[in-house]
Amino acid sequence: LCSIWSSVLAISTLGIEDNFFELGGDSILAIQVVAQARTAGLDFRVRQIFSHPTISTLASVCNSLAAKDSSVDP
Repeated sequence: LCSIWSSVLAISTLGIEDNFFELGGDSILAIQVVAQARTAGLDFRVRQIFSHPTISTLASVCNSLAAKDSSVDP
């Protein structure tokens, strides 16, 4: 998540308690974060960035796509 936020927000240093929106994030950038996270195997929704705007809180609601796929019955 840190590297994704850093890339999307074009900043080199951030902490897990930094607020996405206070760092310059907006709804369009949140969509980019979700897309990049999905590519990296993480699953969460844009609305979750709004309700969990720090990496530490977002990580607590973030799911692994691999774990999700393995829990589905064939």
